[in-house]
Amino acid sequence: MTAEVAFLNANIYDPEKQAIGGEIKGMLGLAVDLLPDAYRSVFMLREVEQMSTAETAECLNLSEEAVKTRLSRSRLLLRKDLEKQLGPIFVKCYSYLGERCDRTVKAVLERIRNKCSGLQSVNGRPPDFPGCER
Repeated sequence: MTAEVAFLNANIYDPEKQAIGGEIKGMLGLAVDLLPDAYRSVFMLREVEQMSTAETAECLNLSEEAVKTRLSRSRLLLRKDLEKQLGPIFVKCYSYLGERCDRTVKAVLERIRNKCSGLQSVNGRPPDFPGCER
């Protein structure tokens, strides 16, 4: 059983998760429906049908560059639409400020220090490792 199937099975009987999933599905469906036709067709073929860039380009009689551009623009439009629908909740989901950021930076720096202290010097020089003092 794949992780995705296990996740879906675990959430089938949870009414709260079903309701939230239904709301999200509705918002995403509306946002996709509001995309301009040129962007929606590329988005659907690439993201929903999982077609390659080359397959999508051939199917829509476009260049691969046009497919990549339209997919990027469709994602941007979807993000903006979802931000509008969800308002400040969406922004809070991805905020990375204050205490949380400080904890993460501290942990990363600590890992670098530990990595540097465990490395042997070569020919009397400190190890060549990003963040290690020379």
